[in-house]
Amino acid sequence: MTGAPPDILPGIVAFCLVTAALLAVPLSMLILFLYRRAVSRHMRAASQLGAADDSENAAYDAVSAPLFPARSRPLEVVMEDAAEMGAVGNCDAQLVRGALTGPWRNGIVYALGGLAFAAVMTGAVMLAEQGEPPAYTKYAALLWTYLWPAMIALLLTAAYSHAQRAWIVAGYLAVVAALAVIAMARNAEARPWDLLLFWSPGGGIPMLLALAFLLRAVRSVGTPVATLMLTGAIGAHLAAGWIGAGEDGVRGSATAGGVLAIEGYGLFIGLVLFGFLLAMIGGWLLVRWVCRRYDRKLLGEQALIVDSMWLLFAVAHSVDLMYYGSGWVVFALVAFAAYKLVAHAGFTLLSAVALPALRRHLLLLRVIGSGRRSESLFDDLRNLWQHVGSVAMVAGPDLITRMIEPHEVLEFLTGRLSRRFVAGRADLEERLQLLDDRQDPDGRYRINEFFCHDSTWQMTVRRLAMTSDAVLVDLRGFEARHLGCTFEIGALIGSVSLSKVVFLTDAGTDHALLENVLQEQWSKRSARGPLVPVGSTARVVRMSTRTAGSMRRLLELLLPARPPREDRYADSHRSAGIAA
Repeated sequence: MTGAPPDILPGIVAFCLVTAALLAVPLSMLILFLYRRAVSRHMRAASQLGAADDSENAAYDAVSAPLFPARSRPLEVVMEDAAEMGAVGNCDAQLVRGALTGPWRNGIVYALGGLAFAAVMTGAVMLAEQGEPPAYTKYAALLWTYLWPAMIALLLTAAYSHAQRAWIVAGYLAVVAALAVIAMARNAEARPWDLLLFWSPGGGIPMLLALAFLLRAVRSVGTPVATLMLTGAIGAHLAAGWIGAGEDGVRGSATAGGVLAIEGYGLFIGLVLFGFLLAMIGGWLLVRWVCRRYDRKLLGEQALIVDSMWLLFAVAHSVDLMYYGSGWVVFALVAFAAYKLVAHAGFTLLSAVALPALRRHLLLLRVIGSGRRSESLFDDLRNLWQHVGSVAMVAGPDLITRMIEPHEVLEFLTGRLSRRFVAGRADLEERLQLLDDRQDPDGRYRINEFFCHDSTWQMTVRRLAMTSDAVLVDLRGFEARHLGCTFEIGALIGSVSLSKVVFLTDAGTDHALLENVLQEQWSKRSARGPLVPVGSTARVVRMSTRTAGSMRRLLELLLPARPPREDRYADSHRSAGIAA
């Protein structure tokens, strides 16, 4: 952009943003496709220690035997509907309240930061138009337009039901409609759609660009990919600007063409591509810096997405400020800095007044291949649970691209994905010792995913079940073709108290088949000796639709006030025996 006239600078910046967005979406999808294929290939491969796996599983069976004598008793299967359940009495009300209110606390912090962003941007426009008659309705509309990302942040961080999302969108649009009515009352020539035309450049167009990394399909890798594409687009424009900057640029490009024996359009395209690739080196270093901050827990996954969104809107809004002069662009950076300061202060205040951490570890198991049902539940449940504890999962092809973290993208791109996989019992125990159970700066815990080969996933499921405070088995859509997940059910019945296990189903679940499987696995375990596992009740909860009420009941079941004394004793001794 060297030497570019000021009146075309907005167009150049806008073109860079659009180019980055158009490149980021397909590239993100390609990376996720290759990542999923690579993970599936490693999963099918046997670990290097696979030969010893049978003996290791036998060792797990030996120490997972129940510790409390009891006369053999039948398994009681209790089936309930989440929509018809009353409040669960024996739940930890403090933790349930923390899980339900935590997302809204974070969402409000981001919204307050957004209010600071909008105030700075609106103040910049007022200063730039200082010599003109004040238009307070216009400034109010500007403030609300600049607050549009705050609504998106609430949708991303706080709302966990369709009704809540609908209310947030309706509330924002209601204010837009009110501003339109006020504008028409103050100006007889104003038309109802004028405010929409006024809002679109500052709210709608940047939102379309933000979809490059906010779409659920690419959100897990969208931020680093969009960063690379944006820096590459800027580098390409810098190269193009240098070529057309004057005699020096023309002479330099001609010299380069003589050395490379390229001329004409080929030379121009080559130099632009060189600028794109050279700038991407800087983008790669920036992505690595962000990943290091993430590894050191200086930045959380949710904060990374929300911050990236606000930064994109700041860059997009800088295009409008350029029309007042290139110097006004600095206010877009000041607005983003104001957002960060307010958000940082908000999270610091929340951590200062927060109650002592009473984290609970959740193990989430599911029917592999249940598709969108598992994806939606995973997104909503983890958004709530991550405010009270960590979530452990055995990585599978169906959800693997929803859980990919920034450093995992780098490991995949640099060919180091294989070291993420559990190789054997000793490796598993080492990974359990390194579980991430500390909060990020925004108060959220992280997802601990375990990548397993075909020869190591069974012992991983058993070990995780023993070390978790609660286990949720997603059996929605369970039918005869899913009998392969019988092992997970048997591992739970044989290893942990059923009082901390919830089996989740829906209308597509074959409940008669599920009950038969539960009874069969219970009988097999009881036949091993005179002892039976502690807890002889299997709780099956049917959830046909995810509502705020049903999610609350699910949390109440998974967050008991305290497990029975014998359950805690049994599980802790089983874990200690395996670790030894």
